[in-house]
Amino acid sequence: MKKQTKKYAPLLIIAGVLFLSACKKDDKTTGGGPTPTPVPTGTHLITRIQQDADNYTSFNYNASGLIDRIEGKNNGEASNIALTYNAQKKINTAVTTDGAINFIYTGTTLSGMEYLDQTNNAVVAYTQFTYLNNKLSEYTQYVKYLNDNIPFTKVTYSYNGDDVETQTTYQWSVVTNQFKVSETRKFEYDNKTNPIVAAPELAQALFQMISAHNPVKETVYNAQNAIIETDTYSYTYDSNGYPATQTETVAKTGDPVVVKSSTYSYNN
Repeated sequence: MKKQTKKYAPLLIIAGVLFLSACKKDDKTTGGGPTPTPVPTGTHLITRIQQDADNYTSFNYNASGLIDRIEGKNNGEASNIALTYNAQKKINTAVTTDGAINFIYTGTTLSGMEYLDQTNNAVVAYTQFTYLNNKLSEYTQYVKYLNDNIPFTKVTYSYNGDDVETQTTYQWSVVTNQFKVSETRKFEYDNKTNPIVAAPELAQALFQMISAHNPVKETVYNAQNAIIETDTYSYTYDSNGYPATQTETVAKTGDPVVVKSSTYSYNN
């Protein structure tokens, strides 16, 4: 299973960089399908988030103002995602050098994703999404092995308004034949607009829910509910009220405190 999921490392690499501004657009739904919280309008669109030359994410937009390419580096390892859209301007595919993801909808609601092997275009894994009270409550990822669909990871969400309050990750145990909690993350936010709200399904593809606001604190608990990491974020904002710079302080149990600084760039 690890070999199958490793093919999608470029997506997860970019997801890690995106978490510099980990918030969510599509946490509100209408009639069972996602509808966005207010998104950046006009031309003030995020184009780059950068820590340094080896850690950044850049966004390219098509003529319709939709993100069609994301490029990034995480500790110098490069990744690239090309996006295509359907007639409803919903993401249709996400393609990397190692494979692709097909987005599956029920009406306009993202209900699943299929992960394709580049070599033979075969489905090697898939994800199913569940909604509760008009918000995404859970996704479950399965890996295909021979003729079996093997549960791999499950993530559940709780909300505080338009922001994800709690994210709990579970891993499948072949010993107990059930999901077991591996970690829980709890979030606090500012009251400013998160600039990464242009592509709602993108967040789900990258296994990262995007809230309406910018995180100021993230607390990580292990399976025994003990705190193993506390991340705090501070920002300066531009004249539009969007982040201009970010300082992240990472405190992991047993490790030295790490401070990271990032800058946000926009197209005007």
